[in-house]
Amino acid sequence: MSYQLNLGENLQDAVRRIVTERVDYAIEQLRKRKGDRDKQIHEARKSFKQIRAVLRLIRGSLDKEIYNQENATYRDAGQKLGTLRDAFVRIATLDKALQTINNPEAVGVAKVLRQSLQQRYDEAHHDLVEDRTAVNEVIAVLQEAKERIAQWELGESDFTLLAPGLKKNYRQGVGALKTAFDGEYSVEAFHDWRKRTKYLWNQMRVLAPLNEPMLSPYVDQLDALGDDLGLANDLAVLQESLRSEELLETPGGQILLQELENQRLNLLKQTEEPGQRIFMETPRLFVARLRGYYWMQQQLQQS
Repeated sequence: MSYQLNLGENLQDAVRRIVTERVDYAIEQLRKRKGDRDKQIHEARKSFKQIRAVLRLIRGSLDKEIYNQENATYRDAGQKLGTLRDAFVRIATLDKALQTINNPEAVGVAKVLRQSLQQRYDEAHHDLVEDRTAVNEVIAVLQEAKERIAQWELGESDFTLLAPGLKKNYRQGVGALKTAFDGEYSVEAFHDWRKRTKYLWNQMRVLAPLNEPMLSPYVDQLDALGDDLGLANDLAVLQESLRSEELLETPGGQILLQELENQRLNLLKQTEEPGQRIFMETPRLFVARLRGYYWMQQQLQQS
């Protein structure tokens, strides 16, 4: 099972195969009753994001109503399972942040707040792991969605199947980058850029076999950028989730909030240079280059 094209494979067949494999993998992870349930649910949710990235690749060829239905299916499935992962990430983010916070008052407040975060995690764990109602509902939805994949009418079978969606997502990434750094490091702007970057990362993982020497390093750069943007977003979400806590009104609480915000801003400042490099091409030239890689592979397969 691989989240990428097989050279010589019909693109319509590749799309259906990749999405089907990700659905099967998500169901497999959700059906498990032993092992690391946090990781298993996280793996399922990653599969949904990978599927949605593929859907964005083919959205120019897929009927609009079908695209909207399928995109909503996997988006909603991920959200239904999101409470446990979100609770886990908040704790992990606080623990990581504390590694570089030296103020005793802030550390003391953080340790108390961590207990509150742990309680939220325990509640989410009960809802999703001990009571499997939500998990079973998602499995049922996935089984129905899997049956629909074969019915997708995709039209094109060459690179035209993917080009419009790839161009649109890359263009949105370029625009989101500009918006993010034109503003005041707003949480919303960088969250949007992060989403576009993650979609492009997953899409390029699919397309990497077209030219491994050129595209594999690009995939790695997108991965690293997405990680930094993701951690910055986690810090923003953590701050927002703690704002209702009375302890944050204390001097130690205010110092803690400022430390978390400083870490977020420092991370974001480090993303501008790699971001400019990753999104340096125009959307037209970017897609033309990928189309050229596809054409070259077609010629090699036919020779």
